[in-house]
Amino acid sequence: MNTRLELIVSSDIHKDHLDVLEKIIKNVIKDVYILPDVLIVHVVDSHDVVRSILGIEKNVEYDEKPIKLFIDYDTLEPVLSIRKDFVNMSIDELRLEIARELTTYEVIMDPIHVERWAIPENIDKISPLDAMLSTAIILRLVDSLLVSRRYKEIIAQEFHNNAKDIVNIAEDIKTNPKVRALEALCWDIPISFELAGYRDIGSRLFLETRKFTNIMSEYGRSFLDKYDDFRSFSRNNFYFENIREYLDLVFED
Repeated sequence: MNTRLELIVSSDIHKDHLDVLEKIIKNVIKDVYILPDVLIVHVVDSHDVVRSILGIEKNVEYDEKPIKLFIDYDTLEPVLSIRKDFVNMSIDELRLEIARELTTYEVIMDPIHVERWAIPENIDKISPLDAMLSTAIILRLVDSLLVSRRYKEIIAQEFHNNAKDIVNIAEDIKTNPKVRALEALCWDIPISFELAGYRDIGSRLFLETRKFTNIMSEYGRSFLDKYDDFRSFSRNNFYFENIREYLDLVFED
């Protein structure tokens, strides 16, 4: 299917930047398997512009990235919001974040992926942990698709630049261990390589985190050992219910 790009600009951006942006989006579109006939992209001062257009209330309390996917719930079609500060991103960063947002739409819509991340109907009361686990699975599935679609070098470099983040997660004594395990899963790009069939690269990337264990306390190393067990099981049983059950076995509240 050929997807046509409709670029709507409501921010003061130099034409050269818009030309580069348009070229990148058109190239990324070729890599995504599920998109509508027309992809609407807004270039805006704030994502609130797109929220207003779609009638969506703002319910986020964190700093948003310059690239953000919205879904028009009347049509279930994607709407991409690109904040004007995208001009501060490198070409690789811009390409990767656009690809991630559009591939997220694919993962959300494709039944093959839905069965992995969807919270089962037999769970009567959905907890914040359930929502967090579902999000973590989506993030890892998105990157696994991108790894298999010409993005593995960019993603590997991104992980290399941020591998030390595991130290902050492992040492965060104040946060519930289950929450920290799911934070680590959200961060765990190596699992995406392994899910995509690049087991050797994924293992090598995860070993990069081990070189920081010498600056961790014994508490942090203990957490990382448990997480290593948890991630191994999750990688081989990458479905919501399986991961949820094993999370309860490995980590206490």
